Amino acid sequence: DDLLDALEDLAAALANAHAAPDLAAHGVTAQLAGIEAREAADAAAAIAPKPESIAVDPSVDTKAMRQLEAAAAAPAPKSEGLRIGKYELIRLLDTGGMGELWVARDTYTEREVALKLIKQDDDPDIETKIKRFRLESKAAAAATHPNIVTLFDAGTDEAGTHYIALELLVGYQQLQSSFSASDPLAADLIARLMLQAVEALRTLHATGYVHRDIKPANLLVNLTDPADPKLKVLDFGLAKKMERTKTGAVEGAPLTGRWVVGTPDYMAREQWENAPLTAQTDFYALGCVQYQLLTGSPP
Repeated sequence: DDLLDALEDLAAALANAHAAPDLAAHGVTAQLAGIEAREAADAAAAIAPKPESIAVDPSVDTKAMRQLEAAAAAPAPKSEGLRIGKYELIRLLDTGGMGELWVARDTYTEREVALKLIKQDDDPDIETKIKRFRLESKAAAAATHPNIVTLFDAGTDEAGTHYIALELLVGYQQLQSSFSASDPLAADLIARLMLQAVEALRTLHATGYVHRDIKPANLLVNLTDPADPKLKVLDFGLAKKMERTKTGAVEGAPLTGRWVVGTPDYMAREQWENAPLTAQTDFYALGCVQYQLLTGSPP
């Protein structure tokens, strides 16, 4: 859909900037009034200047062009059966801004894992992505708890592909997919889930990290047995090692310098102000999640 939108935007921009003058010059403007849209586009293309001779009008928005260039440069997903180190790719689960998530098999232990791969492309922010990827693996490895997704392995294969091997959670789904405003979870079930999240965050904070992106999408739940629900905290891509400042505050500045990091609906004031963060930053976000579970929308 994004690529289609980009194509439509680009076609409209080029038509406005170049097609009308050229058509008028060739005396066919009047005839186009009765031609169907597809025929009009074909006619315009036939007489338009060659791409290499078109000087882009500064007034034309080049967003569509940039989107097309990014789409053309984006690498194709890894193929099923391909090996990443000792892991054999089985099935693609998801793709995102950072990379891909696969079901993979550890060829040494025969264990299936969730394998995260960072995109290998010409993104100017690739070094930042690699830095976050490594920090995510360190934070996940440091925090061992039943309610935190388990990290088995992390590294780089011979081709330079960065990967993280995580516990494959069967029967779990994102918390945000488990409720709606018209079909909320029971209050006692919410309480059980939130207590598990609190214990997970306490363990994470004890290792010196703050998560910085607690939200329903980063909480996986298994509600097969409502009397014994299970929750896992995951995605430590924005996690930050906290450091003591001279005043005794706990510092957790964004990896991206002065840019604000987090998800707006769940961000504490200190995140918006790019101020020192504490464990309470994560608990504020969890409170927003609980509010959403009880009311149907975040505060």
